[in-house]
Amino acid sequence: MSLLIFEDALVSQLTPITSARAACCITVGSYRLIDLLLELDVDLVAWLRPYLRDLVALDLPELKQITDEGLPAERGPLLVLNARTTPSIENWRTIKGLLAAPSDGSKGPTGIVWSGDQVAAIVRPTWTWEAIRSAMDTGIESLLLSAQALPRLDVPLELMSYPHEVIAANMRTIGNSLEHRLASGEYRQLQDGVFVAEGAKLGQFVLTETDSGPIIIDQHASVGPYTLLRGPIYIGSQNSNSRARCNQGCCLLGAHDQNWRRGRGVGRRALLEQTTPRILGAQLFRELDQPGSWDVQLRFEKHLRHGQYGISVWQIRHWNAVSRLRDGGL
Repeated sequence: MSLLIFEDALVSQLTPITSARAACCITVGSYRLIDLLLELDVDLVAWLRPYLRDLVALDLPELKQITDEGLPAERGPLLVLNARTTPSIENWRTIKGLLAAPSDGSKGPTGIVWSGDQVAAIVRPTWTWEAIRSAMDTGIESLLLSAQALPRLDVPLELMSYPHEVIAANMRTIGNSLEHRLASGEYRQLQDGVFVAEGAKLGQFVLTETDSGPIIIDQHASVGPYTLLRGPIYIGSQNSNSRARCNQGCCLLGAHDQNWRRGRGVGRRALLEQTTPRILGAQLFRELDQPGSWDVQLRFEKHLRHGQYGISVWQIRHWNAVSRLRDGGL
């Protein structure tokens, strides 16, 4: 049983969140879509933007690429899923139901799932892996257009189309997401409403408020003294915080949770540790087919106090600035 995750043309509307990460790696409510899909007993294959494939292959070796050899032995995918699907527990249950075989032994329904006027999923398409690969030159849209003749399946699947929808989805889903984490049994209760995984450390004089939701601290994460934690909060693996105030709905991600292997932060500003501008520029632009179509620039700023590089995403009007960045010039 296999599942194909695809990025459509509307993934650009999620810029700058998706400038350097696949849409299925956006974190909402402590989960990425890929995290939830890995909990299912299914082979995962991804159709991503070309310049992201090498980066995703390093971060997620368990995720096969459409360009890889040795795709699943099945004739084609059982489910084709939009990578912009919100990583919520409700959507995860819907996807699980779409993959489940009918109890009467029949083949199961074939159809298309819509989210408004956007294709969210296609169930049991007739596409073979060979046909999918042959469509790479024209893009996934040609296949999606051919699938619109399939019957409509009345199944709820929410998509994210703009950055503000990602923020809203985080606040709306974090409660159920944290309950799902706690149900796994991997956390022990340290105090009322505070749950920690193996190796997590909570310093002295840490104030916690769990009236609105739990606080979860994942493996080998540490919270230093004089920190205020106001649930619901998720602190990811290997994260370190001290003398900070974390309010409701906060998700602090650890090193291995980020799309950038040594990166922190999402949005207008990210912090890259021990990463040079020249390397980052190569990762972003080395396979760009139509550079003139890009409307973002990465500006590097040296933070002298910490010896780290910060990046800001800005709209630009002239491609020459990005060309200099791509070539390693600042």
